[in-house]
Amino acid sequence: MKMRASFGLIPFILFVSCSSGFNKPQTKSDMIPPVIRAVEQTPDQRAVSEAHAQHVIISTQGRVTTQIAKGILQRGGNLVDAAIAASFAIGVERPHSTGIGGGGFMLFRDAATGKVHVLDFRERAPSRANAEVFLRKDGSVTPLASVEGIRSVAVPGFLKAMVELHRKFGKLPLEEVIEPAANLADSGVKVYPDLAEAISEKRDLLARFPESRKIFLHKDGTPYQLGEKLVQRDLARTLRWLARASLDEWVISEFNEKIAGESIRRKGLLTMSDLSRYSTRWLDPLLGGYKDYQIISMPPPSGGGFQVVETLNILDHFGLSDMTAQSAPFLHLFASASQLVFADRSQYLGDPAFIRVPMKDLTSKGYSLEQSQRIDLNHHTPSDVVNPGRPTARESTSTTHFSMMDDQGNVIVSTQTINGSFGSGIVVRGLGVVLNDEMDDFSAKPGVENMYGAVGGDANSIAPGKTPLSSMAPTIVIQNNKPVLALGAPGGTRIGSCVAEVALNFLQFKMSLYDAVSAFRIHHQWKPDILNIEAPGPSAAAFEVLRKDGYAINLAPKAVPCRVMAVARDSGGFVGVSDPRDDGASAGF
Repeated sequence: MKMRASFGLIPFILFVSCSSGFNKPQTKSDMIPPVIRAVEQTPDQRAVSEAHAQHVIISTQGRVTTQIAKGILQRGGNLVDAAIAASFAIGVERPHSTGIGGGGFMLFRDAATGKVHVLDFRERAPSRANAEVFLRKDGSVTPLASVEGIRSVAVPGFLKAMVELHRKFGKLPLEEVIEPAANLADSGVKVYPDLAEAISEKRDLLARFPESRKIFLHKDGTPYQLGEKLVQRDLARTLRWLARASLDEWVISEFNEKIAGESIRRKGLLTMSDLSRYSTRWLDPLLGGYKDYQIISMPPPSGGGFQVVETLNILDHFGLSDMTAQSAPFLHLFASASQLVFADRSQYLGDPAFIRVPMKDLTSKGYSLEQSQRIDLNHHTPSDVVNPGRPTARESTSTTHFSMMDDQGNVIVSTQTINGSFGSGIVVRGLGVVLNDEMDDFSAKPGVENMYGAVGGDANSIAPGKTPLSSMAPTIVIQNNKPVLALGAPGGTRIGSCVAEVALNFLQFKMSLYDAVSAFRIHHQWKPDILNIEAPGPSAAAFEVLRKDGYAINLAPKAVPCRVMAVARDSGGFVGVSDPRDDGASAGF
């Protein structure tokens, strides 16, 4: 029986009235167990992941990228200059994750005005795309067509975004901002574990395309190994060419002609008209609240920001102060809220330029109260009986994220991607630019899973010029009109869960930022009906409670493959943490 209880009594009801294992009191009056981290680091490794600073803090997924962004600031650039430099550099350091051939989202809080500027430079469907483009004559989905090769490529928005950002907010000359990335491409990136794994995993795909094979595989077809230097000379030349011209309209047009030519040669959907007509969107931020914190995140066409806001809204109705972050009762509540959120995502979310998204209703406190009352406090609710609510009115781990904050109150968070690892697998001849496979983020057919297991509906169907639904969730948290936390992550459909969990760890459970990021995570996305738990997972007792409660559990080291980059205020100034599961770094001064 589902319990629709008074929320002021929920801690008592949770632990006393049920018989599934949640009846044992677990409150902060008991001994609080130490944080169970998913990864333990040596002091030297932690010194790279974590940084403390007085004036500015940076956390990115690239060790060289972090230093490049810091160097731009030390040369007199502002936070936007640093973000642009990091955007170009991370595309060199993580060519399997992001780059000029992709797109993303960015939130910039301008301390001078207090306004949060939201930039959507996500890829869009070509004009020749339609709802049947990946279907066979019998109506079934063509395997891998939306994931590999030229037809998987959506219109990239990266360059247009960097131009607009610099023109509106930049300080240093654009050539000075881009040059470090060009130098990195020329001198080479030392292959680190994640890059080595990506090249090895996508070896067969890369080998299919001459330009990709030339850059990312040895002459004998073997992948680059850990510690070897990966040099990208074509990309270096492209970056210098773009920088010298300050990304003016003529050079961007010539750049687009080369991409369009690649599409024509390979019989793709992308045309010169698509590329030249692309424009970024400046949107209003998605706002939510948790306790006395203001949550600012990415609105649709991102679904990730919605996941963060609605999850926190639902959990705000429960007595979490009497729980610990890694106890069975909290993990059950978080998983249950996640199921409801993903069901809503499948039904209501898509590109608001094409459909009506009832976001005001979906993120209202009244609706979240209704949703919270649907949670069975005693048992796991099977996904087959969890339906989308009734409001009254797969990005992959290859995506990347960075977060930055300064002592003036400026904050930038940006998540960028080419979607799957190495995107479409295609490198544009002569440019060294990897093209995305963002068409897979649409619903190829309603009810069919994408590469990340996310089930889509009509709201996210393919249409010319439409933006596919994303899971990216760059997020800023404000308290008393001051930024206190900024974070985001790659990780496909896991992003919203990871961002919400780390935010709760830091804001609700008062963990240090390092512990908040490094603690093990869970994820439930409604369908498939599996509770993913990152090893080592909770205590044996908590795990057994969840198992008896009816959860089908996947416990594995990479069960929740997201990597959070976070920066925050602390008592000594600022702290930054680049997820210790990954190869990034934090720095400041």
